Amino acid sequence: MKSERIPLVTCQSGGSFHRRRRMLSGAAILATLSGGICVAQSVPESPAPSTAAPPADKVQRVILSASPFAGQDDLQATQPSAIVGREALTRDRAASLGDTLATQPGVQSTAFGPGASRPIIRGLDGPRIKTAENGVGSLDVASISPDHAVSSEVLGARQIEILRGPATLLYGSGAIGGLVNVVTDRIPQAHSDGTRLLADLRGSTAERARDVGAQLRSSAGPLAFTGEFSDRRSDDYATARAGRLANSDTAARNGSIGTSWIFDNGYVGIGGNRFESEYGIPSSDRPRIDLARNRIEVNGEFSGIAGLERLGWLQPVTTIATPRLRPAVMLAPCSATTATACALINAARRLSNRRWS
Repeated sequence: MKSERIPLVTCQSGGSFHRRRRMLSGAAILATLSGGICVAQSVPESPAPSTAAPPADKVQRVILSASPFAGQDDLQATQPSAIVGREALTRDRAASLGDTLATQPGVQSTAFGPGASRPIIRGLDGPRIKTAENGVGSLDVASISPDHAVSSEVLGARQIEILRGPATLLYGSGAIGGLVNVVTDRIPQAHSDGTRLLADLRGSTAERARDVGAQLRSSAGPLAFTGEFSDRRSDDYATARAGRLANSDTAARNGSIGTSWIFDNGYVGIGGNRFESEYGIPSSDRPRIDLARNRIEVNGEFSGIAGLERLGWLQPVTTIATPRLRPAVMLAPCSATTATACALINAARRLSNRRWS
Protein backbone atom coordinates (compact mmCIF):
# COMPACT_ATOMS: atom_id res chain seq x y z
CA MET A 1 0.00 0.00 0.00
CA LYS A 2 1.37 3.44 -0.97
CA SER A 3 1.59 6.07 1.74
CA GLU A 4 0.01 9.45 0.95
CA ARG A 5 1.06 12.78 2.39
CA ILE A 6 -1.72 14.83 3.97
CA PRO A 7 -1.18 18.61 4.36
CA LEU A 8 -0.82 19.77 7.90
CA VAL A 9 -0.90 23.45 8.93
CA THR A 10 1.34 24.69 11.70
CA CYS A 11 1.43 28.32 12.87
CA GLN A 12 3.98 30.43 14.68
CA SER A 13 3.35 33.96 15.97
CA GLY A 14 5.74 36.93 16.15
CA GLY A 15 6.16 37.50 12.36
CA SER A 16 8.79 34.78 11.81
CA PHE A 17 8.64 31.18 10.84
CA HIS A 18 10.88 28.28 11.07
CA ARG A 19 11.60 26.27 7.98
CA ARG A 20 12.05 22.61 8.71
CA ARG A 21 14.92 20.65 7.31
CA ARG A 22 12.61 18.16 5.79
CA MET A 23 11.09 19.69 2.63
CA LEU A 24 7.53 18.98 1.88
CA SER A 25 6.74 17.30 -1.42
CA GLY A 26 3.33 19.01 -1.71
CA ALA A 27 2.68 22.68 -2.40
CA ALA A 28 3.03 25.04 0.57
CA ILE A 29 0.02 27.07 1.52
CA LEU A 30 0.78 30.42 3.03
CA ALA A 31 -1.82 32.22 4.98
CA THR A 32 -1.81 35.04 7.38
CA LEU A 33 -3.85 34.40 10.44
CA SER A 34 -4.01 36.99 13.22
CA GLY A 35 -0.71 38.61 12.29
CA GLY A 36 1.19 35.35 12.25
CA ILE A 37 2.70 33.20 9.53
CA CYS A 38 1.47 29.68 9.05
CA VAL A 39 3.35 27.02 7.14
CA ALA A 40 1.61 23.96 5.72
CA GLN A 41 3.35 20.63 5.66
CA SER A 42 2.34 17.09 4.93
CA VAL A 43 3.06 14.02 7.02
CA PRO A 44 2.92 10.40 5.90
CA GLU A 45 -0.17 8.45 6.81
CA SER A 46 0.41 5.42 9.00
CA PRO A 47 -0.36 2.18 7.12
CA ALA A 48 -3.56 0.40 7.94
CA PRO A 49 -3.17 -2.77 9.99
CA SER A 50 -3.16 -5.95 7.91
CA THR A 51 -6.07 -8.34 8.38
CA ALA A 52 -4.20 -11.40 7.08
CA ALA A 53 -3.53 -14.12 9.66
CA PRO A 54 0.11 -14.66 10.59
CA PRO A 55 1.62 -17.89 9.23
CA ALA A 56 1.15 -20.81 11.60
CA ASP A 57 4.21 -22.45 13.09
CA LYS A 58 4.98 -25.86 11.58
CA VAL A 59 4.46 -28.68 14.07
CA GLN A 60 7.15 -31.32 14.08
CA ARG A 61 6.07 -34.95 13.62
CA VAL A 62 5.92 -36.86 16.91
CA ILE A 63 6.17 -40.68 16.93
CA LEU A 64 4.91 -42.54 20.01
CA SER A 65 5.86 -46.15 20.64
CA ALA A 66 5.19 -48.50 23.55
CA SER A 67 5.96 -52.08 24.48
CA PRO A 68 4.16 -54.26 27.07
CA PHE A 69 7.53 -55.69 28.13
CA ALA A 70 9.46 -52.39 28.31
CA GLY A 71 9.81 -52.50 32.09
CA GLN A 72 10.48 -56.24 32.35
CA ASP A 73 13.54 -58.36 32.04
CA ASP A 74 13.85 -61.43 29.82
CA LEU A 75 12.49 -63.78 32.48
CA GLN A 76 9.49 -61.61 33.33
CA ALA A 77 8.59 -61.26 29.65
CA THR A 78 8.00 -65.03 29.47
CA GLN A 79 5.57 -65.27 32.37
CA PRO A 80 2.37 -67.31 31.95
CA SER A 81 -0.37 -65.61 30.02
CA ALA A 82 -3.05 -67.05 32.33
CA ILE A 83 -2.98 -68.47 35.86
CA VAL A 84 -5.87 -70.46 37.30
CA GLY A 85 -5.73 -70.10 41.08
CA ARG A 86 -6.81 -72.42 43.85
CA GLU A 87 -10.29 -70.88 44.22
CA ALA A 88 -11.05 -71.26 40.50
CA LEU A 89 -9.78 -74.85 40.56
CA THR A 90 -12.01 -75.68 43.51
CA ARG A 91 -15.01 -74.28 41.64
CA ASP A 92 -14.28 -75.75 38.17
CA ARG A 93 -12.54 -79.01 39.08
CA ALA A 94 -13.62 -81.88 36.85
CA ALA A 95 -12.62 -85.47 36.20
CA SER A 96 -9.85 -84.54 33.74
CA LEU A 97 -7.43 -81.72 33.09
CA GLY A 98 -9.11 -80.73 29.82
CA ASP A 99 -12.58 -80.43 31.34
CA THR A 100 -11.18 -78.39 34.24
CA LEU A 101 -9.65 -75.77 31.91
CA ALA A 102 -12.48 -75.76 29.36
CA THR A 103 -13.92 -72.55 30.86
CA GLN A 104 -10.72 -70.56 30.28
CA PRO A 105 -10.55 -68.17 27.29
CA GLY A 106 -8.94 -69.80 24.26
CA VAL A 107 -8.92 -73.28 25.85
CA GLN A 108 -11.17 -76.18 24.88
CA SER A 109 -11.29 -79.87 25.70
CA THR A 110 -10.79 -82.83 23.38
CA ALA A 111 -13.82 -84.60 24.91
CA PHE A 112 -12.41 -88.03 23.96
CA GLY A 113 -14.53 -89.62 26.63
CA PRO A 114 -14.93 -88.42 30.24
CA GLY A 115 -11.69 -90.06 31.34
CA ALA A 116 -9.33 -88.82 28.58
CA SER A 117 -9.87 -85.14 27.93
CA ARG A 118 -6.80 -83.05 27.08
CA PRO A 119 -6.69 -79.24 26.74
CA ILE A 120 -6.79 -77.62 23.29
CA ILE A 121 -5.15 -74.18 23.03
CA ARG A 122 -5.98 -71.99 20.02
CA GLY A 123 -7.12 -74.99 18.03
CA LEU A 124 -3.90 -76.98 18.59
CA ASP A 125 -3.66 -80.21 20.55
CA GLY A 126 -1.69 -83.44 20.67
CA PRO A 127 2.11 -83.07 20.68
CA ARG A 128 1.78 -79.34 19.97
CA ILE A 129 0.44 -78.85 23.52
CA LYS A 130 2.79 -79.88 26.31
CA THR A 131 1.59 -80.80 29.79
CA ALA A 132 3.96 -80.47 32.73
CA GLU A 133 3.88 -80.87 36.48
CA ASN A 134 5.98 -78.45 38.53
CA GLY A 135 7.84 -77.45 35.36
CA VAL A 136 8.77 -81.03 34.40
CA GLY A 137 6.89 -82.93 31.70
CA SER A 138 4.17 -85.30 32.83
CA LEU A 139 6.02 -88.07 30.94
CA ASP A 140 2.96 -89.95 29.73
CA VAL A 141 1.66 -90.96 26.31
CA ALA A 142 -1.34 -88.63 26.34
CA SER A 143 0.34 -86.31 23.81
CA ILE A 144 0.63 -89.02 21.16
CA SER A 145 -2.61 -90.89 21.80
CA PRO A 146 -5.85 -88.95 22.34
CA ASP A 147 -7.52 -91.82 24.22
CA HIS A 148 -4.92 -91.75 27.04
CA ALA A 149 -5.47 -89.52 30.05
CA VAL A 150 -3.06 -86.94 31.42
CA SER A 151 -1.47 -88.37 34.56
CA SER A 152 -1.86 -85.19 36.65
CA GLU A 153 -4.46 -84.81 39.38
CA VAL A 154 -6.09 -81.40 39.74
CA LEU A 155 -7.06 -81.85 43.42
CA GLY A 156 -3.58 -81.19 44.81
CA ALA A 157 -2.77 -78.33 42.45
CA ARG A 158 -1.97 -74.92 43.92
CA GLN A 159 -2.42 -73.30 40.52
CA ILE A 160 -2.36 -74.16 36.82
CA GLU A 161 -0.31 -72.00 34.45
CA ILE A 162 -1.27 -71.65 30.79
CA LEU A 163 1.49 -70.42 28.48
CA ARG A 164 1.08 -69.26 24.90
CA GLY A 165 3.43 -67.83 22.32
CA PRO A 166 7.23 -67.59 22.70
CA ALA A 167 7.12 -68.33 26.44
CA THR A 168 6.69 -72.02 25.61
CA LEU A 169 10.25 -72.15 24.19
CA LEU A 170 11.53 -72.37 27.77
CA TYR A 171 10.11 -75.91 27.89
CA GLY A 172 11.31 -77.18 24.52
CA SER A 173 10.82 -76.54 20.84
CA GLY A 174 7.95 -78.98 20.37
CA ALA A 175 5.26 -77.11 22.31
CA ILE A 176 4.48 -74.59 19.59
CA GLY A 177 0.81 -74.40 20.56
CA GLY A 178 1.17 -73.83 24.28
CA LEU A 179 1.94 -75.39 27.62
CA VAL A 180 -0.15 -76.32 30.66
CA ASN A 181 1.85 -76.52 33.89
CA VAL A 182 0.24 -77.98 37.01
CA VAL A 183 1.91 -76.51 40.13
CA THR A 184 1.46 -78.61 43.27
CA ASP A 185 2.37 -78.35 46.95
CA ARG A 186 3.61 -81.92 47.09
CA ILE A 187 6.96 -80.69 48.40
CA PRO A 188 6.25 -77.87 50.89
CA GLN A 189 8.30 -74.71 50.47
CA ALA A 190 7.24 -72.95 53.67
CA HIS A 191 5.82 -73.78 57.08
CA SER A 192 2.07 -73.97 57.48
CA ASP A 193 0.11 -72.24 60.22
CA GLY A 194 -0.32 -75.27 62.43
CA THR A 195 -2.05 -78.38 61.15
CA ARG A 196 -4.58 -77.86 58.38
CA LEU A 197 -6.96 -80.41 56.91
CA LEU A 198 -8.93 -79.60 53.77
CA ALA A 199 -11.70 -81.94 52.60
CA ASP A 200 -13.70 -81.91 49.39
CA LEU A 201 -16.81 -83.93 48.67
CA ARG A 202 -18.94 -83.59 45.55
CA GLY A 203 -21.22 -85.57 43.28
CA SER A 204 -23.19 -85.48 40.05
CA THR A 205 -26.44 -87.09 38.93
CA ALA A 206 -25.83 -87.33 35.17
CA GLU A 207 -23.06 -89.92 35.50
CA ARG A 208 -23.65 -90.76 39.20
CA ALA A 209 -20.23 -89.39 40.11
CA ARG A 210 -18.77 -89.71 43.60
CA ASP A 211 -15.72 -87.59 44.31
CA VAL A 212 -13.93 -87.32 47.64
CA GLY A 213 -10.57 -85.74 48.43
CA ALA A 214 -8.50 -84.51 51.37
CA GLN A 215 -5.29 -82.54 51.91
CA LEU A 216 -3.21 -82.38 55.08
CA ARG A 217 -0.46 -79.88 55.92
CA SER A 218 1.56 -79.72 59.13
CA SER A 219 4.91 -78.58 60.53
CA ALA A 220 7.18 -79.78 63.31
CA GLY A 221 10.31 -77.76 63.99
CA PRO A 222 12.31 -77.28 60.78
CA LEU A 223 10.31 -79.99 58.99
CA ALA A 224 7.11 -79.49 57.00
CA PHE A 225 4.78 -82.26 55.85
CA THR A 226 2.05 -82.52 53.25
CA GLY A 227 -0.20 -85.31 52.04
CA GLU A 228 -3.24 -85.71 49.82
CA PHE A 229 -5.66 -88.39 48.72
CA SER A 230 -8.53 -88.45 46.22
CA ASP A 231 -10.92 -91.07 44.91
CA ARG A 232 -13.25 -90.43 41.96
CA ARG A 233 -15.77 -92.78 40.41
CA SER A 234 -18.54 -92.33 37.86
CA ASP A 235 -20.95 -94.60 36.02
CA ASP A 236 -22.03 -94.45 32.39
CA TYR A 237 -23.35 -91.09 31.22
CA ALA A 238 -27.10 -90.60 31.01
CA THR A 239 -28.25 -89.22 27.65
CA ALA A 240 -31.55 -87.55 26.83
CA ARG A 241 -32.84 -90.11 24.32
CA ALA A 242 -30.53 -93.13 24.12
CA GLY A 243 -30.33 -93.86 27.82
CA ARG A 244 -26.92 -94.63 29.30
CA LEU A 245 -23.80 -94.23 27.12
CA ALA A 246 -22.09 -97.59 27.32
CA ASN A 247 -18.48 -97.84 28.46
CA SER A 248 -18.23 -94.22 29.59
CA ASP A 249 -17.57 -94.97 33.27
CA THR A 250 -14.39 -93.83 35.03
CA ALA A 251 -12.47 -94.60 38.20
CA ALA A 252 -9.36 -92.81 39.47
CA ARG A 253 -7.28 -92.70 42.62
CA ASN A 254 -4.44 -90.39 43.57
CA GLY A 255 -2.21 -90.27 46.63
CA SER A 256 0.94 -88.33 47.46
CA ILE A 257 3.13 -87.45 50.42
CA GLY A 258 6.07 -85.07 50.80
CA THR A 259 8.35 -83.51 53.38
CA SER A 260 10.86 -80.64 53.43
CA TRP A 261 13.59 -79.35 55.68
CA ILE A 262 13.19 -75.58 55.75
CA PHE A 263 15.97 -73.27 56.92
CA ASP A 264 16.70 -69.54 56.79
CA ASN A 265 17.83 -69.23 53.18
CA GLY A 266 16.12 -72.15 51.46
CA TYR A 267 14.69 -75.64 51.71
CA VAL A 268 15.31 -79.23 50.57
CA GLY A 269 12.50 -81.74 50.16
CA ILE A 270 11.35 -85.00 48.63
CA GLY A 271 7.91 -86.16 47.56
CA GLY A 272 6.22 -89.18 46.01
CA ASN A 273 2.98 -89.68 44.07
CA ARG A 274 0.89 -92.63 42.94
CA PHE A 275 -1.81 -92.08 40.28
CA GLU A 276 -4.18 -94.77 39.01
CA SER A 277 -6.95 -94.42 36.46
CA GLU A 278 -9.22 -96.86 34.71
CA TYR A 279 -11.84 -95.75 32.22
CA GLY A 280 -13.66 -96.81 29.11
CA ILE A 281 -13.78 -95.32 25.63
CA PRO A 282 -17.33 -94.99 24.24
CA SER A 283 -17.01 -96.81 20.91
CA SER A 284 -18.30 -99.90 19.18
CA ASP A 285 -15.50 -102.20 20.41
CA ARG A 286 -15.64 -100.76 23.97
CA PRO A 287 -11.94 -100.69 24.86
CA ARG A 288 -10.76 -99.88 28.37
CA ILE A 289 -7.53 -98.26 29.53
CA ASP A 290 -5.77 -99.05 32.79
CA LEU A 291 -3.20 -96.38 33.72
CA ALA A 292 -0.78 -96.28 36.65
CA ARG A 293 2.03 -93.82 37.39
CA ASN A 294 4.64 -93.60 40.12
CA ARG A 295 6.60 -90.37 40.50
CA ILE A 296 9.31 -89.36 43.00
CA GLU A 297 10.75 -85.84 43.02
CA VAL A 298 13.55 -84.04 44.85
CA ASN A 299 13.28 -80.26 45.06
CA GLY A 300 15.41 -77.59 46.69
CA GLU A 301 16.13 -73.88 46.63
CA PHE A 302 18.88 -71.71 48.11
CA SER A 303 19.34 -67.95 48.21
CA GLY A 304 22.36 -65.76 48.99
CA ILE A 305 24.99 -68.42 48.24
CA ALA A 306 28.18 -67.55 46.29
CA GLY A 307 26.69 -64.22 45.25
CA LEU A 308 23.66 -65.81 43.61
CA GLU A 309 20.27 -64.30 44.30
CA ARG A 310 18.47 -67.64 44.06
CA LEU A 311 19.44 -71.18 43.08
CA GLY A 312 16.85 -73.91 42.74
CA TRP A 313 16.31 -77.26 41.09
CA LEU A 314 13.62 -79.90 40.63
CA GLN A 315 14.63 -83.41 39.70
CA PRO A 316 12.19 -86.27 39.14
CA VAL A 317 14.06 -89.28 40.49
CA THR A 318 11.79 -91.77 38.78
CA THR A 319 8.61 -91.51 36.79
CA ILE A 320 6.91 -94.69 35.62
CA ALA A 321 3.66 -94.53 33.70
CA THR A 322 2.26 -97.86 32.53
CA PRO A 323 -0.87 -97.51 30.41
CA ARG A 324 -2.50 -100.76 29.40
CA LEU A 325 -5.24 -101.20 26.83
CA ARG A 326 -7.56 -104.14 27.28
CA PRO A 327 -10.81 -104.92 25.49
CA ALA A 328 -13.98 -104.93 27.53
CA VAL A 329 -15.96 -108.09 28.15
CA MET A 330 -18.79 -107.92 25.67
CA LEU A 331 -22.29 -108.01 27.06
CA ALA A 332 -24.62 -110.79 26.01
CA PRO A 333 -27.72 -109.90 24.00
CA CYS A 334 -30.87 -110.13 26.06
CA SER A 335 -34.25 -111.38 25.03
CA ALA A 336 -37.61 -110.90 26.64
CA THR A 337 -37.80 -114.47 27.92
CA THR A 338 -34.41 -114.42 29.65
CA ALA A 339 -34.33 -110.79 30.71
CA THR A 340 -33.73 -111.43 34.42
CA ALA A 341 -30.94 -113.98 33.99
CA CYS A 342 -29.31 -111.93 31.24
CA ALA A 343 -29.35 -108.79 33.37
CA LEU A 344 -27.56 -110.63 36.20
CA ILE A 345 -24.92 -111.98 33.82
CA ASN A 346 -24.28 -108.56 32.27
CA ALA A 347 -24.05 -106.98 35.72
CA ALA A 348 -21.35 -109.47 36.69
CA ARG A 349 -19.47 -108.76 33.47
CA ARG A 350 -19.65 -105.01 34.10
CA LEU A 351 -18.05 -105.57 37.49
CA SER A 352 -15.22 -107.54 35.87
CA ASN A 353 -14.49 -104.50 33.65
CA ARG A 354 -13.75 -102.35 36.69
CA ARG A 355 -10.78 -102.38 38.97
CA TRP A 356 -12.72 -101.09 41.99
CA SER A 357 -16.26 -102.12 42.76
